[in-house]
Amino acid sequence: MSLRWNFCHRLSFTPLIVLALCVAIIDSAEAVDEPGRKSELTRQQASEPTSKVTWRRSGKNARAAAEPVQEEAGVIQSSATSAARDAIAPTSFDIIEPLPIDGHDYSSCDACGDTACIGGCANGSAAGPYELWVRAEYLLWSLDGAHLPPLITTSPVGTAPANIGRLDRGARVLFGDDKVADDARSGGRATIGFYADASRQLGFEASYLGISQDSESFTASSADFPNLARPVFDTGTNSEAAMIVASSGTISGNVSASVRNDLQVAELLSRQLISGSGCDRFDWLIGYRHGRLDERLRIDQSSTFLVAQGPIIPGTTSTLFDLFETENRFHGAEFGLSYRRFQGPWTVSTTGKLGVGVNRASVTIDGSTTNTVPGGGSGTFVGGLLAQSTNIGHYSQSDFAVMPEVGFSLIGNLNRSTQVSVGYSLLYWSVVARAAEQVDRRVSQFPPEPPSGTQSPQFQFETDGFFAHGLNAGLLFQF
Repeated sequence: MSLRWNFCHRLSFTPLIVLALCVAIIDSAEAVDEPGRKSELTRQQASEPTSKVTWRRSGKNARAAAEPVQEEAGVIQSSATSAARDAIAPTSFDIIEPLPIDGHDYSSCDACGDTACIGGCANGSAAGPYELWVRAEYLLWSLDGAHLPPLITTSPVGTAPANIGRLDRGARVLFGDDKVADDARSGGRATIGFYADASRQLGFEASYLGISQDSESFTASSADFPNLARPVFDTGTNSEAAMIVASSGTISGNVSASVRNDLQVAELLSRQLISGSGCDRFDWLIGYRHGRLDERLRIDQSSTFLVAQGPIIPGTTSTLFDLFETENRFHGAEFGLSYRRFQGPWTVSTTGKLGVGVNRASVTIDGSTTNTVPGGGSGTFVGGLLAQSTNIGHYSQSDFAVMPEVGFSLIGNLNRSTQVSVGYSLLYWSVVARAAEQVDRRVSQFPPEPPSGTQSPQFQFETDGFFAHGLNAGLLFQF
């Protein structure tokens, strides 16, 4: 066309004649070319496959917002025109599975039995969108009970005063000579963690476990048991003996004993993916563990003399207590493995951890005796019956210790960000100081007598293993 225009421009005819001739030439040329172009366009359309529209949802309102746009040979049709045409003669579509509402593709989780695979697949790339998680668990655990020596005994009415409460004279144990404070009790564990990378191959978490304080106590009085005593082993006579709390008709009194303990554990861990194939995932755990176990044993007694006994006048009272407290603090490195099996909406989780470090144990022993004489005032002396000046004090010791823990859980998906779990855990602490084990039943004097003979009771640091176990039920929230 440009050649024709130049040709016309260079003619020497008058402008009007030139213009008329050029218009006529151009119109005739376009009329000749038009059938060729239409046939060419028809051949191109026939050779092209049927146009397809692809829908992909990327958000909650994405389907409503997504409008197909078609482009044919440089001609763009509006979405409104396309929609109207489709209503009359629908165009064929390639349907693509809509993405989950979180915008992540879980198709590689098909082997797990659920394309959502909410818990996260074994391979990190398809693990899911969640970067942060918080877990709250209710625990119903039992702690290893305290092994008490015989602490309170009774004898039948009519027993000779010299034989009241003696284990070798048929006395019955009311409290002690048994394991106590081992009933199931409530507790809780809170965990917060996050993944450091989008593929969820490296994560970090912190957790705190606490088992509520449990106590077991016993109280007896002469109103219920006319003869009450506290049994011991007399090193002076090398035989069983007892300190009388109440004696029928001569001494009234009461005695009580209580034991309590509580457990706390805290962790800081890193979680590193070792391997993942199909729906199995193994993680390597490494970090820090802190454990805390506190126990307390206390015995209180009070006696009132109803009749004179030697220099002791009627109305004289004697009140005393023995106290044994222990504290254990574990600090150590922790190593472990975590295995998870994803199967549709369910996940089976198994975890094994081993804390290796040092346990710092401390023992506190205290006691005192107060005698009150009517009209004569009162006096207080150091030491009770099992806690005397020969063993009273504060002691500490550090030992190498290990703290393994294993746990099993079954986890179910409530929705894409919430899971519920139920499981069982077992924890062991290899070296701890227990309050009851610091008691020495041997005595060489009775309060308020001064130390003599074998200087008993004596203190010797006693340690033992400790375990705790129970059921767990919790909720996991992912963000």
